[in-house]
Amino acid sequence: MIAVSETWIQDNIYSTELFDGRYTVFRCDRRLTDMEVSRGGGVLLGVKNDFKATPIDLREMNVNVAKVDIVECKVYFNFTSVYIFVVYIPPNVTWMELLNFTGNFE
Repeated sequence: MIAVSETWIQDNIYSTELFDGRYTVFRCDRRLTDMEVSRGGGVLLGVKNDFKATPIDLREMNVNVAKVDIVECKVYFNFTSVYIFVVYIPPNVTWMELLNFTGNFE
């Protein structure tokens, strides 16, 4: 597995330009217009196809991720599974926003 934060990747870059066919790529590109910034942020997780990995949609949990870039998946290893999260919290996130975000995972 390869986890990267601060990718600076936008939707005009295809995952196949970053990884070959041996990897399944999960990514969350920074929403520049929403964040009123011109660059930065973004996270990705590349999981080698030797492992089964399924995406997790945190919107179903009502997780407020307006400013936070997060990608998540469930990876299966033999007889067990692991939840993998890659998170980027930008410097302009307030302490209260951070508490609200992390409180969703208790």
